Amino acid sequence: MDIKTLDTQTQCRLAYELWTSLWTGVTLACLRSHGQDSITELEFRSLRRHHRKRFLPGMEKLELGNEPTDAVRCGKYHYFSNTLGGLPMEYVEETPNKVWVRYRPPFWIGDGVTQPSAGPAALGSDFGRAAFRGWHSHNGAMIGNPRLAFVQTQNLTDGDPWDAGYFCEFDRDLEPEETYQRRPGEWGPEFDPARAPALPHASWPQERKLRALRNYAVDHTATRFTILSEILGLQAAAAVVEHAFRMVLAQRWLELPAALGIEHIDTPLKAAHYMATTRGLLNEEAEIIENTGEVRVRFSTSRMWRDEPIALPEIDQAIVRAWSGVLPMHSPGLRCHASQLLSMGDSCDEWAFDARGTP
Repeated sequence: MDIKTLDTQTQCRLAYELWTSLWTGVTLACLRSHGQDSITELEFRSLRRHHRKRFLPGMEKLELGNEPTDAVRCGKYHYFSNTLGGLPMEYVEETPNKVWVRYRPPFWIGDGVTQPSAGPAALGSDFGRAAFRGWHSHNGAMIGNPRLAFVQTQNLTDGDPWDAGYFCEFDRDLEPEETYQRRPGEWGPEFDPARAPALPHASWPQERKLRALRNYAVDHTATRFTILSEILGLQAAAAVVEHAFRMVLAQRWLELPAALGIEHIDTPLKAAHYMATTRGLLNEEAEIIENTGEVRVRFSTSRMWRDEPIALPEIDQAIVRAWSGVLPMHSPGLRCHASQLLSMGDSCDEWAFDARGTP
């Protein structure tokens, strides 16, 4: 199937669901092999990296430069940006300097908000706090307000019904360790949808909102690959990524090809089309070359690494191994390998598919 025959909404929805699953799969695969401390560090550092890249440009895109207080600015930023990212959110201004945000379930871990799972049951309390330490607590430093803190009051991984807290401006400058605080048991005012701030992106064209949703998932996934490699080293990170990709692709071995309009993946050509169409969800164009007994697929760009400081060939190779590992689910003997990789300095990504593997 040509990816262009799928409408933009379907493409972006499939990309969002797949890449959210891959991002959470990496977290759970890391938990499996390296424990709670590793995924807490992964979550904290990934969110801090994204914060440095996205927070101030996001403030500008969401038109938050003229809000009356920094607590309001930050509260609206998280309410707007996460709503755009597909999360169910609440926003309440208790006072101009005390603004609540609540992240309602379903939690993102597992298969994402469109396909909730029991994944949060595997997560420790510190993991649930890591995102707020990594992002929310640093907002004041980024906007030049040393009095601004985020106070977390609920934590889903502690058994609370949601994640929640409030931005608060204190009457003195805060020490760095004071910009994230915990006050369990505070619940705050109820959310009134009628008084919620109007979403500035409500007027965006539908295609722009859909592409933002897709980019949200892809960018978070790629950042996790980078941070995971820094924490574990390249070889251990590649093993985690390969396992995560295998599990996600295996879980979707019927669902994803059907959604892409591909049936009976029983030849190298169909396998090549399946992979090409899956990458096409990220607006990557493929050239398919048929040879005797082998089919090659070439991509001149890789969307995954676009916003990362460096592309990692070890991660790319792990992804190829994962694809090769699940192809026999469709037909025994199918396999693939990478003959060229952009991340290794080659002119393209080139994958070769054949049916000569051992069933």
